[in-house]
Amino acid sequence: MYSTLMRAVLWFALFMSALGHAQSPVLVKDIWPGATGSRYDPRDPTSAGAAGGNAYVAGGFSLHGLGCGGIWVTDGNGPLRLLVDGLCMSGQGAELNGSLIFAASDQARGALWKTDGTTAGTSLVKRLGGGNPSIPAQARLLTAAGGKVFFSLDDGTHGSELWASDGTEAGTAIVADATPGPASTLDTFSKIIGAGNGVFFTTCTPVCALWKSDGTAAGTLPIVNLVVSSLATIGTTLYFTENGQNLWKSDGTAAGTAKFADAVNVAELTAAGGALFFRACDPTSGCELWKSDGSGPGTAIVKDATPGPAGDVRFFTAFGNDLMFLAAPDPSSLVLWRSDGTDAGTIPLAAISGQVMSRAVAGGKYFLLTDAHLWVSDGSAVGTQHIFDVPLPPAAGIVFGFGLTALGDVVVFGLGDALGPGAYRSDGSAAGTRPLGPVVAASNTALPGRLADVNGTLFFGADDGVHGFELWATDGTPGGARLVRDVNPGPDGSNPSRLVLAGGGGFFTAYTAAAGLELWRSDGTEAGTFLVKDIAPGTASSVPQIFGTRGDVVLFNASTDDNGVPFLWRSDGTDAGTFSLGGVRSWSPAVEWRGASWFVGSYQGVYALFRTDATVAGTSAVAIIPGDNWNSISVARDTLVFTGCDSTHGCEPWTSDGTAAGTRLLFDVNPGAQDGIFAGQAFLSVGDVVMFLGDDGVHGREPWV
Repeated sequence: MYSTLMRAVLWFALFMSALGHAQSPVLVKDIWPGATGSRYDPRDPTSAGAAGGNAYVAGGFSLHGLGCGGIWVTDGNGPLRLLVDGLCMSGQGAELNGSLIFAASDQARGALWKTDGTTAGTSLVKRLGGGNPSIPAQARLLTAAGGKVFFSLDDGTHGSELWASDGTEAGTAIVADATPGPASTLDTFSKIIGAGNGVFFTTCTPVCALWKSDGTAAGTLPIVNLVVSSLATIGTTLYFTENGQNLWKSDGTAAGTAKFADAVNVAELTAAGGALFFRACDPTSGCELWKSDGSGPGTAIVKDATPGPAGDVRFFTAFGNDLMFLAAPDPSSLVLWRSDGTDAGTIPLAAISGQVMSRAVAGGKYFLLTDAHLWVSDGSAVGTQHIFDVPLPPAAGIVFGFGLTALGDVVVFGLGDALGPGAYRSDGSAAGTRPLGPVVAASNTALPGRLADVNGTLFFGADDGVHGFELWATDGTPGGARLVRDVNPGPDGSNPSRLVLAGGGGFFTAYTAAAGLELWRSDGTEAGTFLVKDIAPGTASSVPQIFGTRGDVVLFNASTDDNGVPFLWRSDGTDAGTFSLGGVRSWSPAVEWRGASWFVGSYQGVYALFRTDATVAGTSAVAIIPGDNWNSISVARDTLVFTGCDSTHGCEPWTSDGTAAGTRLLFDVNPGAQDGIFAGQAFLSVGDVVMFLGDDGVHGREPWV
């Protein structure tokens, strides 16, 4: 009954180790002989940008023990190829001299990388933060200008400041420590935009301001103090709004920065044909398309697409000298429009079905991807049509993938279908819209999965059609894949799962007819693969649920009999070193913090924040937590964040400094007794913030920080 959990559909996982030394992928082993295989695409892909005629995608295996998959590339005709594995890419890259400069981390060390689309041409530019895993040092907001790539970075010494790189280690350095010392100039909500040979950037640390930089410390200066929102450039002039109100422009100097027009609810500033298009609202026309030549008299509404105060316009895209946009005459419908900036030249093209996902311009055509269709337009009504139906996803209402990336005359995009995420390309015709590379259905009992790296050896579960789903290992070379041990002899398999690394070996759970589902350990050899302890004696199963590690020890919940209540255990891989830590039960993963493992658990029905050093004496409750739900826990700014539920506030984010007095409600996302977050909601650490999905009762379930 465990054989369907976490199935991978990635045959290329088997050559990860070899890939760094080979110019092209090699098949390590045809585990289930014959034509049955798996699909040819990365898991959970996101667009990473385009450079030098290639489109790049970041995607991982998304399996326990292998969180990052790497960087993939396609020229728009052939399938996605894995360039480098084991990298967690953060954000979009930027093109510099035909190569993609991108930020990524491996083993928690932030770095800047570059690639020209070949394995040999993919290399590390510079370790950021000195390569110290305790310093996230993630480059953000990569923007090319003046022969460099500018970005925001907190290197652990200067705070978040403006950096630049010419693609070499020596040429990658901080531009200016504008706020000296560890304090930051740029913040989480900053924006960077290129203009000429330099960049403009925004900040609200410590005051909200617009800055300009020519790439030197002396030339990095504040221009004006105000909250800057939407940005666009025409030549070297920056156009922007003052917190969504009014229009401003700047030539990069304080004297040349001024407001030139009044406007309300300004957004989506877009340059096209030398003019500035934007969305603005007034009581008579509602929110409609406006245009400006950079002067007050030259700023006016273009057309009231939905006559009267109703309606809205959005999703602006420059299309040559014109603008493509979508008008919403009512909340349930969308119409695609084209405008040349005049009332007569602003015309509807087609009614659009589905929810907008992405848009791009390639080969003189406008592409629009919704969760229903891929649309293409040449700018005329007759030349606007949908050419591709989005494949139905496995779960109704969920469409995933990566957005449209323009690549010469074609676009590349990703979509989720019944087989998982797939990569596609389109030249704007139905015949020219197809998957990138083979997509082959696979037997759900033949797919390698549940991968984990143990000291350079890749452990995984696989079924060869003879032994059932068992533990395998590979060194990544042809002939290097092997069955580690037939743990449960016969065709049924032991279904190894929850593989984790601790103490130089791999711990996992496996089923045997003699001992049930118990904790096992392996060093990669048959003799070194053994049952650690039969916690529920005989054929009963303790069903270990591994939720963390502590040095050489794994932490897990387990019961001492079939269908018993699971409690907290620890194991160092020996029978004597495997024992219960008392009647505590974990309800969350464990996080390492301040020299201990912390988790949300319960004891005799009382829920609390616990810490443990993997000993009985060192396992204790720190503070009582209201509620009885599955939990998540994370660390941000040296503080624990988790879920608490009480009758006054519902389920909301809680925080703790590691003391009972310092454990409290952090914020009531949904004021009152209604839940602001759901039971089991994950808190994801991103730099020095934590992200989660919250519902404030007004906007529905949306991302929060």
